[in-house]
Amino acid sequence: MTKGTVKSDNFDYTRIITVDSESIKHLISVDGKFIRLYRLVGEISCKTDYDPYSSVIETIIGQMLSNRVAHIFVDRLNKLCFTGKIDPDSIGKLSEENLRSIGISQSKARCIIEFTDEYNKNDYSRQKLSLLSDEEIIKMITSVKGLGNWSAKMFLLFVMDRENIL
Repeated sequence: MTKGTVKSDNFDYTRIITVDSESIKHLISVDGKFIRLYRLVGEISCKTDYDPYSSVIETIIGQMLSNRVAHIFVDRLNKLCFTGKIDPDSIGKLSEENLRSIGISQSKARCIIEFTDEYNKNDYSRQKLSLLSDEEIIKMITSVKGLGNWSAKMFLLFVMDRENIL
């Protein structure tokens, strides 16, 4: 069974994936050895990230970096934003040089700007995204240079709560 405890809003919660979850049942049906792995690991706790925009920006920053370094860069970016948090309005006002000043590469800065432009041109609200198929969301995310299939699938799993990605 999948248990979820709402922390705030409808999509910001921690979900516990158990042996009765559809995703685990599927994995066991495909490979009977998976049940042994599940018994070793136990229930899996997944926290869903409510904010699709900041989640993608944090993914861009974190690519090819240790979690510790990525966290430092994300903190620096939060401080650059006039709202004190990563949001499309704040990032849209920053130049590539502003973004580079936090220590990220030119390619990451360009990817952040390109994604922000796409985000601002299109309605990427959670409501709209929830109506799209996995393939449509993957296509949307991977249309930005620097964001690949893995990033898109992590978005589906941890932001859109698409358990089938597991």
